[in-house]
Amino acid sequence: MKKNKKDKNKKLLTYILLGISIFLILINIVINIKYLNNNLLSLINYVILIFFSLFFTLYIINCKEAKYTLLNISLSLFLVFNLIVLNNSFVTVNISPLQKFASKFSLNSMPDFTNKPLEKVITWANENNITLNETYENSDIVTEQNIIYQSIKTGSSFSKNDTLDVIVSDGPSKDKEIILSDLTTHNLEDVLQYIEENYLNNVKIEYEISDFKEDSLIKQSKIGTVKRSDAITFTFSLGAESKGDNVKLISLYNMSKLRAEAYLAKYKINYEFQKDFSSSIKKDHIIKQSISEGNTLNINNDKLILTLSKGKKIEVPELKEMSLDKILKFISTNKLRIEIEEKFDDTIQKGKVISASVNKGDIIEEKTTIKLVLSKGKITMPEFKDIEEFKAWAEKNGIGYQIEYEASDDVENGKIISFSHKTKDVIKNGDTITVVISSGKQITVPNFIGMSKQAITKKCNSINLKCSFQYSSSTKTKDTAIRQSLTAGSKVAEKSSISITLSNGKTTTNSNTNTNSNTNSNSGSSNQNNNNQQTQTPTTPSTPTPSCTPQEITITRELNNIFSPTRGYQYSYDALQSYFAKLNVKINIVADSTSSKASGSFISGVEMGSKVTTCCPNDCKTYTIVISK
Repeated sequence: MKKNKKDKNKKLLTYILLGISIFLILINIVINIKYLNNNLLSLINYVILIFFSLFFTLYIINCKEAKYTLLNISLSLFLVFNLIVLNNSFVTVNISPLQKFASKFSLNSMPDFTNKPLEKVITWANENNITLNETYENSDIVTEQNIIYQSIKTGSSFSKNDTLDVIVSDGPSKDKEIILSDLTTHNLEDVLQYIEENYLNNVKIEYEISDFKEDSLIKQSKIGTVKRSDAITFTFSLGAESKGDNVKLISLYNMSKLRAEAYLAKYKINYEFQKDFSSSIKKDHIIKQSISEGNTLNINNDKLILTLSKGKKIEVPELKEMSLDKILKFISTNKLRIEIEEKFDDTIQKGKVISASVNKGDIIEEKTTIKLVLSKGKITMPEFKDIEEFKAWAEKNGIGYQIEYEASDDVENGKIISFSHKTKDVIKNGDTITVVISSGKQITVPNFIGMSKQAITKKCNSINLKCSFQYSSSTKTKDTAIRQSLTAGSKVAEKSSISITLSNGKTTTNSNTNTNSNTNSNSGSSNQNNNNQQTQTPTTPSTPTPSCTPQEITITRELNNIFSPTRGYQYSYDALQSYFAKLNVKINIVADSTSSKASGSFISGVEMGSKVTTCCPNDCKTYTIVISK
């Protein structure tokens, strides 16, 4: 008795499972017919479902009691299969609110958005946390603002935070090339329809008296391959005589500009177009006419004012208070265009608008492009391995920086000593990050005055100082140092440059100053002059010294001609030393071997327009110039 009751319960469960499965099949069939247009994949699914349903039904009728357990397990699996198919149908057709319910249990199957409105894609992407990228493309086939292409194929799996790229129809291209047929002898209505269907947008309609049938096309200015934007004139027959000076007007309300112009041309009516917004009349269609239907107009005295629709009046909301998905919905609904730039901002919440090209309350037309700058939120200072990694990060994120060089005994040349911001510090709007780079170990500049060139060269090599030489007249022994560009005892970075002035051993005299003072033939005078020459001691100028009053000077454009990436680092180095020595300005040239710039290029430091101070023996300010090595 207990066994029979147990078997009856199993059999009841079998019928319940089977009934639910058949019900789900019926729902799938309805969705397929109504939304999916009987696509092949769905039909195959239904064939499988129906086959299994019939199989289980027949099996239940003929099976023995002992097989119900196995049968119920199979039916349970079959029911799960039915649920998966139904769920994917909900997701694919984007039925709301069923889609929302299904998405909770879905296998994340990508819906088919082709030829669907952009607004639906935006809503779906927002609900599924998908990043949406839109680009526009002309299409004669897909309705404007509908989807032409999607990057994730229909039925493919996706996950949250995926990016979906869609191409949105921007309507027919105005400049596309087409083959223009010979329409002569066609009537006006057929020609106008042809113009509209082929999106010709620079058409002129004319009429002239002829023996041809009224409103038949007599001639057209172009035939064959043309652009839709090409100027094309269609001339129609007016009939054997003109229509007279007085015209009883018809209603032009809601008529397209093209058709209105054809009517106006036929009756030679003097007219003028104006534009205004309209929420009910399509763009470039007539909203109103200054002379009403049924009234008589004189073509010599009267002028007809026609108002064309600019489309609906679009008032810009406060975009800064809207979320991105709401902004995108506003853009899509109103057939606008959008350009988005993102940047970090320490005051504006991530995803919110920092600035917009339009303001709240502005009135705009369809297809207006709105430019938005969106906040990426706060950005914090990360850690960096080297200066190149830092530069790449700063340039990518639009963060300003400046590089300074400092000698260091502990940090290798070219390596980072410090940043002005600590790791994890928030980079505020307008911040400039200062990076201090090691220019190598510090060395003390020796006193080279009085040393020979050979001894100076040896000393420079031993302490890793770059020495260059120039000559000047002096009573000192030739090749003996008489001046140096860096003050003895000052601290400079390793591999710094110093210019040393050596004596050339030459002297100058005033022996000729009196030889031409008297050219008279008087011998006494001549002898007197000769005696003067013999007794005069030759004068040797003292070593030139800079003025002891430092002067501020401005660096001119001439400096720009010194840097020569084509000749390399050494040329720029030597030319800079010579140039600033002439100006009596003390400089320290630092080579940057980490720079991506060409060797010899300027990186930072003194440049055209900089103000510098000339050097006195005991009062010298050193200026640094960094060039690429």
